[in-house]
Amino acid sequence: MALGKDISSDARSLAEAFVRLAPDPAIVIDEDGDVLAANDLAAGLYERTERELTSMNATELLAADETLEDFTTESREGPTVSVHLRRDGQPFAAETSVRGLDADDSRMFAVSIRDVERCYDPHDELRLARLALDAAWDGVIMHTPEGEMVYFNTAAASSLGYTHDEFEALGPWAWMKNTDPRVRIQRMEELQRTGELSFISHGEHKDGTEMFLDVHARWLNTPSGPLIVSVSRDVTDKMQAQEMLREMAFHDPLTGLANRALLDDRLEVAIGEASRHGDLLGIAYLDIDDFKPVNDSFGHDVGDQVLETIGRRLGNLVRDHDTVARMGGDEFVAVFTRLSSEAGLERAASKLLRAIRQPIEVEGVRVLLTASCGLAMFDPAEDDERSLLMKADLAMYEAKRSAHMTFREKVTEAGGDSRPVKTASK
Repeated sequence: MALGKDISSDARSLAEAFVRLAPDPAIVIDEDGDVLAANDLAAGLYERTERELTSMNATELLAADETLEDFTTESREGPTVSVHLRRDGQPFAAETSVRGLDADDSRMFAVSIRDVERCYDPHDELRLARLALDAAWDGVIMHTPEGEMVYFNTAAASSLGYTHDEFEALGPWAWMKNTDPRVRIQRMEELQRTGELSFISHGEHKDGTEMFLDVHARWLNTPSGPLIVSVSRDVTDKMQAQEMLREMAFHDPLTGLANRALLDDRLEVAIGEASRHGDLLGIAYLDIDDFKPVNDSFGHDVGDQVLETIGRRLGNLVRDHDTVARMGGDEFVAVFTRLSSEAGLERAASKLLRAIRQPIEVEGVRVLLTASCGLAMFDPAEDDERSLLMKADLAMYEAKRSAHMTFREKVTEAGGDSRPVKTASK
């Protein structure tokens, strides 16, 4: 047993008695964390001599992310677990029990330390299980079907930005974002029926940022009643990366409009619905007139900004269930579903053309453009996605020649001999 810096005789006697009688590794520190006394068990635990320990500050025995509070906070609710360091810097998990000692005007803290790895007690499995759960990266929550919190580990609270007390008051569901109570009831019923359930939960971090958690839940029937145990992992980065990939796969990177792949998918769905319900479906195929001089005269950066502006204007003019796509270059296609008549398609296309004719100001340059537009109505007896697009494409080229917005009624197998049935001013 060794004693550190000068203290009063009463304080010295008290510190000496504690470390000598302690059955576990023990040290006594002052309010600044300086080690006043240490027994040989503590010396062996930290792989230092007793004299070395009494010349150190307690923070030197702790890992970098631990604080002196681990040695100065009295243990009213049982031991606390923190990461300590041996002489060679090797970290180890230890339980500390702290109680205050008062002698004369001195305030000291008596600290008992147990190396969790070396003190395994097969009869203390519950304590070790809780220790293991608190060390887990994934969040673990145990609650009743009614929502009463029974247990949660550190990761469950910290992954959402909450302290232990804040998360306990929050409850197991309050952090979920825009979750319909009916969905929660359905999940609870399925969990009770099947015994386990996996799902992605949309939630909100304490700071307001959106989160996604991959949740795996089990229903446990215990003598005290049913409990739900769920393990959750933050998959926000993964979900955002997947969303970005989907965006890149199905949207034009310049305008943000649908690309050809998404247009094909939307057109297939629209044709299916029109065939089943008898709805009128039409498309408008637009090509910007004489766009090449814009790039040649002002550069591709200006040209890209012009196309971006046009794409934004067109996207703002269609209904939620309609689609505008950029086909590449200066060509755009709009799909209009649930039309009331052919005239409705013509009116909708005229709005798009007027939007393109509006002046566009880019980097001090004022650009005036027009577009040629071909229209086609879906014929359930003859059309599929390919032929419908081809009709509108051919009508667009007819419109370029005639300076009129053009309808096409049908197209031959060779794709050449199709008949315009109506023209309107461009």
